[in-house]
Amino acid sequence: MLTAKDELLALKTYARIRAAGGDAEASIAEWCRLKGWQESTFHRRRVRACEKLAVAKNAADRAQGRCAPEA
Repeated sequence: MLTAKDELLALKTYARIRAAGGDAEASIAEWCRLKGWQESTFHRRRVRACEKLAVAKNAADRAQGRCAPEA
């Protein structure tokens, strides 16, 4: 069952791996093996978390008057 916690975990893991400057794909593959996730599942969850984060950020910016309202 997909949870928001799983999406956040995938996004944080991806960000940490990228920030460390290592081989992201190899590190993600290893992490997925340890977690018991398929890599495609990891990436779907990561993308979903990024999309939700962007929506929330845009909503916060609109509330602060920092960007144009949605059409």
